[in-house]
Amino acid sequence: MRRDTFLTVVIILLIAVTVIPCFGHAFYYDNFNTMSPSASTIGRGGYISGGAHIWSQNPLEYWDNPAKLGYAKGFAYGHHTHEYKDWPASRRAACATFGWNGIGIMVPALNDYGRFGHSIDYDSEFYDETPYEDTERYAIGVNLFDAIFDRNGHGIRNRFLSEISFGATLQRYMFDWGEYTHVTEQSSVNIGSLIRMTPIDWTNSDYSLDVVAGLNWTNITKEKVTVRLIGDGNYFMYDYPLLYGMKYSLAAKGSYRPVNMLSTMNRDFFDEILSMALTLDHYDFGFSEDDEDWSSIGLELGVMDIFYFRMGNMHLVYENHPDSDWFTYGFGIKVDYRNTFEFQWNYADSETDLDNFTMYDFMLRINFLELGNLKQ
Repeated sequence: MRRDTFLTVVIILLIAVTVIPCFGHAFYYDNFNTMSPSASTIGRGGYISGGAHIWSQNPLEYWDNPAKLGYAKGFAYGHHTHEYKDWPASRRAACATFGWNGIGIMVPALNDYGRFGHSIDYDSEFYDETPYEDTERYAIGVNLFDAIFDRNGHGIRNRFLSEISFGATLQRYMFDWGEYTHVTEQSSVNIGSLIRMTPIDWTNSDYSLDVVAGLNWTNITKEKVTVRLIGDGNYFMYDYPLLYGMKYSLAAKGSYRPVNMLSTMNRDFFDEILSMALTLDHYDFGFSEDDEDWSSIGLELGVMDIFYFRMGNMHLVYENHPDSDWFTYGFGIKVDYRNTFEFQWNYADSETDLDNFTMYDFMLRINFLELGNLKQ
């Protein structure tokens, strides 16, 4: 089969599995599918932001679309801390990623609660016991042009369609509210895709422009968890629907890198002078019979590829309830030595009637494949 024919077939299949499910389904809710564990993501506009933001190697940013794992390079570990100001609970999350030649995987890692993956603990002062909620995500993502077409350096990229990525996530979910409720483990599957275009690249310009569109289909089999409610010596079973829906994402990043100036500078720790990224996300989902639509817009400014400043807004539409807006902001520091050793620290904050919190995360990455002179 000719290469262009094979590419056409791949594109059609991606459209079929990610666009067709958008029509005619109901949507449900569950905490861990909406709560991104990335401070940089939330700083750009809340829990649903960043589904098409591909310009970070932080493992925590791959949570919301597994197709982004096609851009992972080397081994990385990320840890997230989330403290609520008006709610007797706190969250921790940790995950690790490994990426090589357009193929990336994500697995749960040990957080500082001593558990793996994403965890919420509730303050025991407000409950008879200490309830908790846990989830673990295992994901794989493939950048098809890197993994299949460009392995030997014979790429087919062009400025209008430079890359296509696809990914899938297996999520294991459990919570336990002590003497009142108990739920056994349940699993669900998410799939995502990305299409990246680069109308302006570094080849003949001091500027670059990337545009990325993404879809993430959550809980494709409409799984539920069975909750056992206990009281007065009796109990009954209740099926709780996990979130089911579709997120549409769009992101664009423009960068400035003057070749003449950079040729006289030490570029071990940066590759850009200025960058600006814009993210737009829309999530269709709901709880029970109440349809909900959440939208997010975010902005990120990068200076010298080291300092990052973020702000955003999330707009929530509930059926039979007033609309809500949630403003977020944050900043971060990235130190990346020659794409080989990288450290990030990110902070996000918000004070609204919806959700008052402070959160931060860090990540460490070692691109040992670069050390071994293997192709990236």
